[in-house]
Amino acid sequence: MLASYDRRAEYLRAGGDPTQAPGITCKRRDILRLRLQEYLRFAPQVEVALLWAAGFLAQQHVFQAEHLPYRTQLVPLAAIRAVLGHQAETHAADKKLRRWYWSGVLGELYGGAVETRFARDLEQVVPWIREKGPEPITVTEASFQASRLLTLRTRNSAAYKGVYALLMREGCMDWVYRQPMNMASFLDLAVDIHHIFPKAWCQKNGIDHARRESIVNKTALSATTNRKIGGRSPAEYVKAVEAAAGIVGDELDTVLRSHLLHPAALRVADFEAFFADRRARLLELIGQAMGKPIVDTELESATAFVDEADELSDVEVYRRAKQEAGYHAIYFLQMVSERGGLATARHLLQTSSVSDGFTTLWERHRLDLTVEAVVLRQQFAPLFTEQELRTARSRLEEYGYRPT
Repeated sequence: MLASYDRRAEYLRAGGDPTQAPGITCKRRDILRLRLQEYLRFAPQVEVALLWAAGFLAQQHVFQAEHLPYRTQLVPLAAIRAVLGHQAETHAADKKLRRWYWSGVLGELYGGAVETRFARDLEQVVPWIREKGPEPITVTEASFQASRLLTLRTRNSAAYKGVYALLMREGCMDWVYRQPMNMASFLDLAVDIHHIFPKAWCQKNGIDHARRESIVNKTALSATTNRKIGGRSPAEYVKAVEAAAGIVGDELDTVLRSHLLHPAALRVADFEAFFADRRARLLELIGQAMGKPIVDTELESATAFVDEADELSDVEVYRRAKQEAGYHAIYFLQMVSERGGLATARHLLQTSSVSDGFTTLWERHRLDLTVEAVVLRQQFAPLFTEQELRTARSRLEEYGYRPT
């Protein structure tokens, strides 16, 4: 990618026609075209850039490989650093790089085939940082739907890992030990993500699976603190935490607030008040990281469909495509695992062209199994905007299928 970037820059410096300039590319076939002198020139720069990238990630509180939202995003991050050099370390550049990074993570833009995005990032982020270009597409097109918080439940999702890291980056303290979540304490205290309202308590009190397992009901805690929580009600375990930490009242409340928690709601085990308050605070945190407000305009009824939409995407569409059309939608299933069914459908509808899966199902005369056909069903249409529904309908009609 750096070699193609350099060739393009050299062509433009020589006064070449920008419309005819060689493109920036990083496809696998380009590796075979890499000249030895190019490799020898850029390899040391890449090594330095990757070491810098490790430090950048640590500053974002991504401390271990298993907690890295996207390994793929390391490619453009390192390339951008290689081109910018030490300029990437200035306050102004760091602010923009962080916004670009979190837009990619929380917008979930680096799953699947991403070579085109890599090239676009290098081409657009560098001049943006140098004040010679507009915001890159990765920043402008990144969005986070408020309803996504309900479906962020496991580390399979990049955004789940991202919210986890953001909470630590914002300075949350362990509840028992007076330690911020930095690299040293993260390892020494065996920090991991744990339930705030324990799973056993939620099951006993009829809390639905979606909210129980949502990132909203989880935070970064040491192994010791988690043992103090056990499966008890927050109204009970806060007393055990106070005793273990040797603090009471306002002191512990201050620590709890560092996790974006509502202390009063925990002390009386009011799950509804806790969940609504923390959901709003997490959306604000996400908006700050992405540099844009997260407008919570979801239909109130939409959350009731989230689990159904996930189940539909994961089970019905995949199963029927496999059984009835002989199509194994592996990439689709991977997206559902990472994003959830609702977010996957929205992502596919926002792309500029139909997916490979859509084309495959068209060839097999089964457009009724496409995401576009599913979202137009009466029970799912309320989850989508008018523009998204028009896109779905237009694509189907263009390929000769009229949805009922």
